[in-house]
Amino acid sequence: MFRSSPFLSMDTLIEGGLAPGNNIDLSPRLLVIVGQEPGRVFGINKCELKLGRDESNQILLNDASVSREHASIRRDESGCVTIEDLNSRNGLYVNEIKVVSARLKHGDILRIGNVLLKYFEFGSLEAEVFQRVFELALYDSVTEIFSRTAITHHLHSLIQKGQMTFAVIMADLDHFKKVNDTHGHLTGDYVLNQAAAAIKKPLSKEDLIGRFGGEEFLILLPNTEINQAAIIAESCRKSLEENIIHRHNSTVRITASFGVTSPLPGDGKKTEDIAQHLLERADRALYIAKHEGRNCVRVSQISGQDQPSESA
Repeated sequence: MFRSSPFLSMDTLIEGGLAPGNNIDLSPRLLVIVGQEPGRVFGINKCELKLGRDESNQILLNDASVSREHASIRRDESGCVTIEDLNSRNGLYVNEIKVVSARLKHGDILRIGNVLLKYFEFGSLEAEVFQRVFELALYDSVTEIFSRTAITHHLHSLIQKGQMTFAVIMADLDHFKKVNDTHGHLTGDYVLNQAAAAIKKPLSKEDLIGRFGGEEFLILLPNTEINQAAIIAESCRKSLEENIIHRHNSTVRITASFGVTSPLPGDGKKTEDIAQHLLERADRALYIAKHEGRNCVRVSQISGQDQPSESA
């Protein structure tokens, strides 16, 4: 995966290996300009793709203003790309003109609900650069898991989909400052990377993990009841505890404390409010785990002044 500074210019990216001839995919692309994932690029590398907010669409635009199946985009044998409205609620616009169908040309701006996308023709290096920059924002360069922005976006997406059966785990490495003080910050970064990999190991492909802070991780478990989430958190805790990290002549063992929670009816109706209550509750459960000796799991399902309702 591409890793570098988010402040690289396009020229620098090209010099670093994005020039044509380096096996770069330069298929037609759609770039999200305005939406929940600004900077994301969708490749148009199939004959027909559908755009909409339903997960069955190849181009998923998770926004309430977008119809479940909003539009389809076709690429013919000659390479021409055409977009067509699928009787959407809010219509399809190309360069602010409402259309039923239109042949796209380089630089066209599409409006699908409240989402704006820019079209790049085949061979455009600019779209590839945007894709790489998007990856920089999506992943944390040290741990190679989701960044705080990305994992928070996924939390909001779970809530907006109306999926209330999911769990949130907050994990924090125990006594991590001692690692930096004893072994230095380069070893500290390596330990963070290896700790993230160990915590991630018991998770399924559907589960999501991101770096939420310095040595703090946020885990999202879709379609998971709170009791099962506690068991998964315990598996993550054990995986980390049993992991021996070797770096040069140093051997490091580290543990983490875990706080687990899930949505409650009193969390509110707004996405931001529900997310805030979940994070606060997971953080309080984590604080209790730290207070009760670290290297343990605590679960909270009580709003207000939380107490651990269950431990694993």
